[in-house]
Amino acid sequence: MPRNPVAARRYAHAFFQLTDKPTEALTELKVLVSVFKKNPDAEKFFLSPAVSMEDKVGALSDLKAKLPVSYIFLETLVEAGRLECLDGIVEEFEKFCEEKTGELSVEVESATKLSEGVLEDIRVLLQDKWKKKLKLHTKTNPELIGGFIARAPGKLLDASVVSQLESLQEQLFN
Repeated sequence: MPRNPVAARRYAHAFFQLTDKPTEALTELKVLVSVFKKNPDAEKFFLSPAVSMEDKVGALSDLKAKLPVSYIFLETLVEAGRLECLDGIVEEFEKFCEEKTGELSVEVESATKLSEGVLEDIRVLLQDKWKKKLKLHTKTNPELIGGFIARAPGKLLDASVVSQLESLQEQLFN
């Protein structure tokens, strides 16, 4: 989906302020994003200017029972023509939820899939370093060779083999 970060942040903030169940709302929004990723035709339907507003709202009403917390918000997005901002809204909404709970969302990138034990060791290391409760999301990147890179808003820890090799090369040849 195209992104409009300003609109996404504003809509996420407004919804966060209005909902009394932010965790459930976030889960529902993520489910809808997942549905769109798995079924691009559904996303195209809701984003198409050729489809009438009534048809879009009608299709969304079929989801009302499955999205009880976020349905009215999603209906507002459809009517305002802002459903294309949904990915950004979910990202921003998650940040608001994390701020409220004191959690920090961290992307851990590694060369291979990490075991639960290794992930727990990384969690402990990062919690000690960043003094926050963490929510880890993993991603693999074979180009790292080994080690990991941890990214969070305003924070970075690069413990990758590639980074260490580059540092060693710089020390040897400079």
